[in-house]
Amino acid sequence: MTPTISITRNFKLAVAVPLWALRFYIRHFLWVVGISLIPSLHRFLMVYFQPDWPGFWLMSLEILVMVCRLLLLVLIFRIAIHGDPVIRSLSNQERKSRIHAFFRYRRLSLVFQFLLLLVATMLFDIIPERVLSSFLPPSIQHLYLAILLGIKNPTIIAWVIIWMVGIPRQMLLVDISQDIS
Repeated sequence: MTPTISITRNFKLAVAVPLWALRFYIRHFLWVVGISLIPSLHRFLMVYFQPDWPGFWLMSLEILVMVCRLLLLVLIFRIAIHGDPVIRSLSNQERKSRIHAFFRYRRLSLVFQFLLLLVATMLFDIIPERVLSSFLPPSIQHLYLAILLGIKNPTIIAWVIIWMVGIPRQMLLVDISQDIS
């Protein structure tokens, strides 16, 4: 028997992941923001001051930003997936089975998540960076963009990284056999 899962149920599943990511963000606020402040400071300095530093320093700072984001991703993954007792108790075969079943029967939920990510990108990236900044006088656009990037790194970008970990987490936690309608 092929499980049929309603559009409403798929949408609710899709919305559950960014909401979980927000709760995770709030629960682990200090270290998420703490790690994210390094990229935040870097982006602010680069955009506002536009320093004429040698390529070595610029490359080193970019590597530092990538290391911070990777560290953030690893910590989130360890807590959200490896630290979850339900996921930890699953055999490798059960994990593969759940992921396969999710792709097979919950594909629409993943489409909804992609659409939610597009909406989030519009709201938190395109509108503030491209639309709103175009209404500002050129003399303060660098300051506006520097502040915006400084704020987005420890908030929106960190939340989206958590969201990305939430997708495979949900795939592992949802037992499709319990969801046949």
